[in-house]
Amino acid sequence: FDQYVTRQYDLAQDFAQMIEDHPNFELATTPMANILCFRWVDASKSLDALNKRNANIRQQLLEDGEYYVVQTKLRGVHYLRTTLMNPFTTPKHLRDLLDRILVLGSNSKKLG
Repeated sequence: FDQYVTRQYDLAQDFAQMIEDHPNFELATTPMANILCFRWVDASKSLDALNKRNANIRQQLLEDGEYYVVQTKLRGVHYLRTTLMNPFTTPKHLRDLLDRILVLGSNSKKLG
């Protein structure tokens, strides 16, 4: 059990670093466990536009069926929220998730 908890914590830290390293992502806060809140960002967009885009990204992820991400609002800002529980999740899965979000975030025709 200790190895599992440690692995999930370390994976969350790795995922947080991936998010911090990319200019189109922003963490709500540094994760203290296996839960991360983050969002897709674009400096040219207003807060309202970013909130709408992140909500639409989440909806499209759910409709695609490959990833399950929930959402939350913190201080009026819409964030995507993920909890790393599956012991088979790898850093590659998380990179792929971020890549998919980048595609969805930049696809203004589909997501508004």
